Amino acid sequence: MPLITLIKGRGFSCPPRRHPRRHIERGEARELTECRPGLVIRAGFGWKTAATLHFGIFAAELGHTMMAISDGHCVLQGQTTSSDRALFLAFDDREWRDDQDDRDAMLIHLDRVDPRVDQILICLFLFPKEPKGDTCMFVHHLGMASDYYLRLVDEASGKELVRYDVREKFDREDVLRLGRLYRTGSTSWEFEALGQAHDGGLLALVDWYVEGQSTREEGA
Repeated sequence: MPLITLIKGRGFSCPPRRHPRRHIERGEARELTECRPGLVIRAGFGWKTAATLHFGIFAAELGHTMMAISDGHCVLQGQTTSSDRALFLAFDDREWRDDQDDRDAMLIHLDRVDPRVDQILICLFLFPKEPKGDTCMFVHHLGMASDYYLRLVDEASGKELVRYDVREKFDREDVLRLGRLYRTGSTSWEFEALGQAHDGGLLALVDWYVEGQSTREEGA
């Protein structure tokens, strides 16, 4: 699915269907009722594949314009901590791994999130395979893996707060918007499962959410 299709309007289901259960489906949301001062959430990512794939995490703190409020309010490879120190990529730090076989992880300090931030978008993307010699570059895609999931865990207690197992099937896309945390009050948050895929890789995510290109019109 082209990214512009997802960006037009808010690009998110509105309003999401709220459910009290821990496991939710695409388009559903769950209140993070366990939110409390100082809560640290660990987002665990998983997938299954027989191929050699290189996944990365992209997360952005978005304001009311649906853009990151600054270049520093996002995390990705090479920028592992957001400028407000609310987001931290933990993929290089084995101590954050647990016994649930998460493939990757990031930490979210909700009490540190800049007050201008309305929501935190969480994405998984694929790096393309590097060309060798005269061989054309082979682009990896989401269809080469399965059983994607995102789960949010209370880092202090280890309690799983919410889990989204992606049931959708993908073909040639290389970016998966897994979910978003959004404010429902000054200190209250909810999580919505998105499960939306598109093309363009990390460059498209940076282009649309960081570099201010979200205002261009469809078809431009």
